[in-house]
Amino acid sequence: MKLATLLCATLLGFGTANASDGTLNLNEALDTLKKQNLELKAAQYDVKSAEESASQAWGQHWGSLDFIQNFSRSDDALNVFGFKLTSREATFGDFGFAQFDNTNPGILDVAPEDLNYPEERNFFQSKLEYTLPLYVGGKISAYVEAAEEMERLKKLDKTKLLNEKIYETRKAYYDMRLLDEALANLKTILGNIETLEKMTQSMIQEGYAKQTDLLEVQAKKSNVTRSIHQMEANEDLLYHYLSFLLNQPVTSIALPDSDVPMPQLETAQIIENNIDVKRARTGLKIRESMKDVAMADYLPMVGMQDRAAGRQDPYRDQIARLRDRRACKRAGPCQRDLRQLRRTLPRTAGFHERRRHQTVAAARNGPCTARSDEQTHRTGLRP
Repeated sequence: MKLATLLCATLLGFGTANASDGTLNLNEALDTLKKQNLELKAAQYDVKSAEESASQAWGQHWGSLDFIQNFSRSDDALNVFGFKLTSREATFGDFGFAQFDNTNPGILDVAPEDLNYPEERNFFQSKLEYTLPLYVGGKISAYVEAAEEMERLKKLDKTKLLNEKIYETRKAYYDMRLLDEALANLKTILGNIETLEKMTQSMIQEGYAKQTDLLEVQAKKSNVTRSIHQMEANEDLLYHYLSFLLNQPVTSIALPDSDVPMPQLETAQIIENNIDVKRARTGLKIRESMKDVAMADYLPMVGMQDRAAGRQDPYRDQIARLRDRRACKRAGPCQRDLRQLRRTLPRTAGFHERRRHQTVAAARNGPCTARSDEQTHRTGLRP
C-alpha cells in the first residue's frame, strides 16, 4: 500500500513538473487540435449546415404555412369596386342607383358618378395560407436523399481534414525529434572540428602542416555552423507551424520516445476505408437522387391548399369620425339646428321615424337643406 502511494506521488510529481515546464506531449497536442483548430471548426459548421438542409428538405413533407399582409389605397374605379367586392361591402349605391330616374327616357346613357368617379379607398387584407403536397412524383423524397448524402459527404470531408491535421501534427513532432538528434550530432561534429582546428594550428607552428590545411578545416567548420543555424531555424518554423495547427502559442514540446510502427494493411482494406473512395460513392448517390428530381417534373402533382383571409380596415372608423368632425366644422350653425331637430322630431309613428332620419340626413348636407326639410316636416306633422 505504501509502495502504491509512493508511485502515485511520483507520477503526480512528474506530471506537475511537465505542466510547469510548459511542455506539450503528442497526445495533448492531438486533443487540443481536435478542439481548437480553426479549419476543423469551419468543417464542423459545414456539417451542421448540411444537417439543417437535410431537416429542411424533410420538412417539405409537411407543407408550408404563409401569412400575407396586403395594404392598398387607390381611387381607380376598377380597384375601388374590387376592394368593395373583396371586403363584401358592395351596395346598390355603388352602381349609381342614386342617379336612376324612371321618368328619364335616356336613363341608359347616364354615366353614374358613384361608379365611374369613386373616392379614394383603403384596402387591408390579411391571409393565412397552408399548402400541403400530396403527390409530387417523388421529388421531395429525392431531395431528402440528396440532402442526407450531402450531409454524409460533409462528414467525410471533415474526417479527411481531421486525418490530415493529425498527420501533420504527428509529422511535426517526429520532425522535431529528428532535428533535435541532428542538432546534437552537428554540435558534436562542431566540437571535433574545433579540436582539429587547434591541432592544425599547433602542427603549423611545428612545421608539420601548412596554412592551406588550416583553411580547409575552417571551411568545414563554417559548413557545420551554417547547418546548425539552418536546423535551428527549421526548429523555430516547426514551433510556429504547431502554434498554427493548435491555435495557441507553442514554445516547448515533449519529444516522442519511439518511432512510428509500420501498419500492416491489405490492399482491399485500404480501398474499402479510403475516404476519397467513399466520397466518390457518395457523389454518385447524389447524382442519382438529382436524376430522380429531374424525372419528377414529367409526372403529375397533386396538392391541397387552405386559405383564411380577413378584410377589415382597422382605420376605417377613425377616418369616418374624422370626416364627420370636419363636416360639422364646415357646416357651422347647421350643427346646432341638427341637435335641435333631433330633440323636436316625434319618435312614435314609423312614418314619422323615417321622415326624421331623412331630415337628419338632409341636415348633414348643408344649413339651407336642413332648414327647408325641418319646415316641411313641421308643416306635415300637424295633429
